[in-house]
Amino acid sequence: MSLKRNLSLIFCFLSFVCNAQSSEVDAYVKQGIEKERPGHFNEALEYFNKALALDSNDYNALANRGATYLNLRNYKACITDCNKALSIRRSNFPFFTRGMAEARLQMFDVAIDDLQHVVKPISEISLAGDFLTGQSCLEIGWIKNQMQCYEEAIESFDYAVHASGRNFAIFAYRANAKLELKRYDDAIKDYDIAIRLKPLDGELYRARGWAKFKMKNFDDAIRDFSEAIDISANDSIAYNLRGWAKIGVNDSVSAFTDLDKAIELAPHYHLAYINRAKACNVFGHYLQAVKEYSELINADSSSADVYNGRGWALGHIKKYSEAMEDLNRAISMNPYFASAYDSRGWVECELGKFKEAITDLDKALQIDSTMSVAYNKRGYAYFKLGDNQNAVLNYDAALANGKKDFKASYEYREEAIANLKKSNNR
Repeated sequence: MSLKRNLSLIFCFLSFVCNAQSSEVDAYVKQGIEKERPGHFNEALEYFNKALALDSNDYNALANRGATYLNLRNYKACITDCNKALSIRRSNFPFFTRGMAEARLQMFDVAIDDLQHVVKPISEISLAGDFLTGQSCLEIGWIKNQMQCYEEAIESFDYAVHASGRNFAIFAYRANAKLELKRYDDAIKDYDIAIRLKPLDGELYRARGWAKFKMKNFDDAIRDFSEAIDISANDSIAYNLRGWAKIGVNDSVSAFTDLDKAIELAPHYHLAYINRAKACNVFGHYLQAVKEYSELINADSSSADVYNGRGWALGHIKKYSEAMEDLNRAISMNPYFASAYDSRGWVECELGKFKEAITDLDKALQIDSTMSVAYNKRGYAYFKLGDNQNAVLNYDAALANGKKDFKASYEYREEAIANLKKSNNR
């Protein structure tokens, strides 16, 4: 779950003060700045062009036009203007602007170099903070997030907090990094601060709700997704997430209502269709699940998740051969897909192929050692093979990893323990 990048939050301050001269060039630059501040970037561009038509080497016109091009997402033109401005004067503003443009073009290494040029040492930052340092560190952190260097991103965000700690975006993006590191409690604390600073941002509630969802705090997640919907009644993503969270609290009617609403609001929202198909599997509507997954595959056959879901549904209506085809396809598409190995292990158990099932479940648990459903199935496979010792160990692991509703686990576990006692008494 990631927040949208709101460029205007970062760029709107880039209005450089001109020297108090009476020249026509400066007059055009001042008029451009006046248009730039409220976001009238195309009009601002016209004034900066007029200034540069009179003096192509005017630093203020070049620096401001570079910032305007940045806001207009013309990143190459922005870099060109910043290069020329820096050839005239080595000032922080063009370094910052050029770094932002380079980041948008995914030129991450050179972007970081430019942004680091702007960052002041902590010892030089006053109690009032340093806005440009804070924004540069925020941007470096965002880049590190894109590079999946989450620990380094957090370090940059920490620096940004020191330099300009009242910016909600710093806490929101730091929370995103912590979320990726599965530090859910810490992420929620940062989202809390971001929401206090910007309480009417539905995207922040969605992000915090997702962190709670990952912790399986479904009721709290639902409340956050509902807050997002209250802020924006047409938030299809919030409806999709709330529907998925309602699956977690076993509220099938409301789950389907929310997922249908997400699709109504965004008919091309692929993930909502996937989640509705998953909901069919969760609530035992396997024929409908096969139908919905088949429609998804007809539209886009590139998703291992979709083949896994259809394979699971086909297994439950005892179409084992077709199920295995789908699950084999899912694994060939993504050899590190733990859920697909788990699903195939279950089908193999249904077919009485317990040794093959154990091999697949071993693989699932190598990928995700906390997968309680895989321990449960592997315990069953060992039990059926008469290996009571390993059956008990796996059932215990299933229960220890948070799944408390394995009724069969308790029954088979007790039987396996009884078998062990009989063997020991002989």
